[in-house]
Amino acid sequence: MKRKHLIRLPALLLSLLLLLPACTRETPPSPPPADTDPTETKEEPEMINYVRLTEKGQSLYDATYQTMLDRTHGNGYAQTSLTGAYSGMFVRDASIQVMAHVANGDYDYAASLLSYMIGFHRGMKKDFAVHIMDEPKKKELYSTLSVIEEPDESTYFQESSAIALYKITLPTNAAAQTFSVPFSSFSEVSFYLQNSASEGTLFVKIGTAPDDDSIASAEADLNGMKSGFVTVPFETPVSVEPGETYVMTIAAQDADGNVVLSGITGGGKVISYNYDKPAYGGWAKTGNTLAFRIGKAPSKDTLSPDGTVKTDENEIVFPADKNAAFLTSADLVLSGAKAKITLKYGDRVVGTVEKELTGKPETVTVDFPLPTFTKDEKGPWSITVEGAELYGTNGTPAALVTFSKLNAISEKVQVDGNYMFVNAFAMFALLDLPEYRDMVKESYDLFSDFAWYFLEDENYHHENGLLRNPNYEHSRDGRYWDCYDPITNCFASEALHKMSAVAALLGYESDRNAFASEADAIAAAVHETLVSDFNGKTIYTEMIALDEKGKEYKGFSFVNLAPIACDWYAMDEEIMANTYEAYLTACEKYDGHDMLPVTVVLNENDEITGKGNHVIGKGLAWEIHYLWVTGNTERLNEMLTFIDGRSRDTYPETWLNTGKMADSANQEQASWMLYEIARITGKSKNH
Repeated sequence: MKRKHLIRLPALLLSLLLLLPACTRETPPSPPPADTDPTETKEEPEMINYVRLTEKGQSLYDATYQTMLDRTHGNGYAQTSLTGAYSGMFVRDASIQVMAHVANGDYDYAASLLSYMIGFHRGMKKDFAVHIMDEPKKKELYSTLSVIEEPDESTYFQESSAIALYKITLPTNAAAQTFSVPFSSFSEVSFYLQNSASEGTLFVKIGTAPDDDSIASAEADLNGMKSGFVTVPFETPVSVEPGETYVMTIAAQDADGNVVLSGITGGGKVISYNYDKPAYGGWAKTGNTLAFRIGKAPSKDTLSPDGTVKTDENEIVFPADKNAAFLTSADLVLSGAKAKITLKYGDRVVGTVEKELTGKPETVTVDFPLPTFTKDEKGPWSITVEGAELYGTNGTPAALVTFSKLNAISEKVQVDGNYMFVNAFAMFALLDLPEYRDMVKESYDLFSDFAWYFLEDENYHHENGLLRNPNYEHSRDGRYWDCYDPITNCFASEALHKMSAVAALLGYESDRNAFASEADAIAAAVHETLVSDFNGKTIYTEMIALDEKGKEYKGFSFVNLAPIACDWYAMDEEIMANTYEAYLTACEKYDGHDMLPVTVVLNENDEITGKGNHVIGKGLAWEIHYLWVTGNTERLNEMLTFIDGRSRDTYPETWLNTGKMADSANQEQASWMLYEIARITGKSKNH
C-alpha cells in the first residue's frame, strides 16, 4: 500500500501552539518524507494564518491552563481530577500535560512532571509504566531539634495537601469548610493557600452556615502573603462546643491575582465546598477537604524563627537509617534574600530548589523532587543551603523533615499509557534544552527499557506485529477492553520513531536503527490488520476485541482518530480522510451543531444502531487539529463556536447532550484541548 503522510509541523515545533472562531488559513507546509529524522529542523513557512481566539475562547484557554499550573506540586505531582472524580495522577494523563506545557513553552513545568514520573518509577523499580501514581505518603517526621510528638488536644489537624481546590477571589468565588473540634476554644486557623495576589484582604468567618460570621471573624492582608500554610489569628479566643459542627468561610476581596485554597479530593474527615460559584468550571462537589488546622500547633511539631539563632552550618545530614524511604519535604528556618536549597542522596544531587526570602528569619517549606536515579543504600540524605543563613539552636540547624513512601493506586497494565509516557519523554528530549541534557541522558535507559518491555513479551507483542492492550480504557461500555487498538499501536509506533531520533541525538546508533525498525514494523501491521471496509472505502478500525473472540468491533469512536492524536509519521492520508468522512455520518445535533458522539455502534450492514450521549474532549481536540491541517475552515469554526458556547470557565472532560458537562479541567481531556488548540494558533512559534 502506498502511504501518504499527514502534514507534521517541523520537529523543532514539537514544542507547539493557542485558539479562534473566524479563521482562514493558508496551505500548510509540505509533508516531510517518511524517513525524516525528527531532530532535523526546517524553515518556518512564511504564510500560515493561525487561528485566533475569541475573547471567550482565550479566557477558556487561559483559565484551563492555569488549572494545570495550580495542580502541579513543587515535586511535580499533578492530580488528574480537581473535582474528586478520579484519584491520583494517571501516567497517561500526565504525559499529555507534559505535551501541553511543551506547547506553551513552559519547559520547567514539563520537566517537573517528567521528573516526578521518572522518580516514581525508579523508586518503585518498575519495568513499565503503572496506571495511576499516588503522591508520596508521609512515613515519618524527623526533627534535628527534638522528637516529634503527636499534636495535643489544643490543635485539630486535617490531612494536608497542595492540590488546588477552590478559587476564593471575590466577588465570584469563596469557599467554606465544615469542622468539628474536641476542645472548647481556639485562637487561630491555618489553611494551605496558593496566592498570586499582591494586594487585597483575606476574610475568615466562623459560623453555623456558609458566610455566617455569628461566632467569629478575622482579616489578614494578602500583600506579601506567601503560598503555603497561612495562619490567621483571632483577636480573642473563639468559644465553641466540643463535637459540634461549625463552618469556616474563607474569601479574598479586591485581589489582583488568583487566590486558591488547597486540600485533598475524594476523601477526608469532613467536607468542604464552594458555596458561591464552583471554582473551575461549574462543578459542585462534596468530598473535597481543605488542608487546614484549628487551634495552635505544639512547639515540638512546628519550626518557628522564635528562639532560633544563626548556626555555622550550611548542611544537614540525616541518619543512614532514613535510606529506606524518600526525603520529600523539609521545613527550615532561613534568613537572607534568596536561598538555594539542594537535596543530595549520598554524592548524587536529587534536586535544587530556590526560595525568595524576606531578609528576616522565617520558616520555609521546601518540597523536593524524587530521585531520577536508582536509589541504593549508599546514602545518607543531606540538605545544603547556599545564599542564606541557616538557623537552629545550640549549634544545630533547625529542620523538620518528611520521609515518605511511594505507592501506586493502580498497576493495571495499560500499554497505551506506557507509550504515551515514552512519547512525551522523547518529545521533550528532542527539544535538546541545554539545562535538561543531563536529565535526558540519565533517564534514557528507563525509557529504552519501557519501550522494549512489551515488544519483547509475546503476551503483548503478537505474531501479527501488533501490540495487545489487556486493559484499554474506553468510553464504549465504560470498561476496560482486551484488544488490539490503533491508539496503543499508533502511539507505540510514533514513540519508537521519536526514540530512534533521541538515540541518534545521544549517539546510540544501534538503538537508533533498532527503534526505527520496530516503529516501521508496527506501522506496517496497523495498515495490514487495523484497517477495514466501510461502504467500499478503507478506514482505520476502532479495535479488535480479544474478549469477543478476536472479532473486529463494528463502530466509530475517538479511537479511530488515533493517527491524528499522536501525529503519526506513518499515517495514510487517504485512509484517514475516509475514516473521518465515515465518522461524520454519525453526527448528532448539540445546540444546533453537528458533533461527533463519543461512540457509534454499527451492525453488519454498516447501519448505525446506537450512539454515545456525549462529546469527549480528546476526540474533539483531535478533530480540531485535523480540520485545521486539512483546511476545513467552515467546520473548524463550528467546533470552536460550540466550545465557546457550551463551556463555562474551563474545558470539561465531556459535553453531554443534556447540556451538562463532566469533570471540569480533567487533566487528560483538558490537556489534549490545550495541546491541540495551541498547535492551530501558532503559540509555540515564539518559543
